[in-house]
Amino acid sequence: MMPQPPTPSKLTANPPNVALPSAESEEMVTIRRHELKDVRHQVAKMKNPVESAASWAYTWLGATFTFATSLIALDQGTTHLDAWVKPAFIAATIASGILTGFCFWFDRKLRSTHRGRADEVVDRLDAIDSRFRGD
Repeated sequence: MMPQPPTPSKLTANPPNVALPSAESEEMVTIRRHELKDVRHQVAKMKNPVESAASWAYTWLGATFTFATSLIALDQGTTHLDAWVKPAFIAATIASGILTGFCFWFDRKLRSTHRGRADEVVDRLDAIDSRFRGD
């Protein structure tokens, strides 16, 4: 015996939950070309080839710890060293520590600049949107 197709009452008993866009979200608005170019320019300024200086900072932090632990090992168990080895490790430890600090500082500045630019873009888009809404 062939299965029977569902009756209309069975189809409408539990309708599927489907999200449909609202009329407000589908509304088309006009925007001046110079405003669109301005927003596009602000977003383009946010692009940065150095995505995160934190990765560089952690790399230099690792180098600092490596030099420092090597320096400790040099003091503990080595008896015959050239005169330049220990000062070179001290200089490398200090230099990599300075680079670590600089990279963390630069990363913090970079993030605050991006946050500020993102806020500017959002404010600009809100101003354009409020003009059409009449707020």
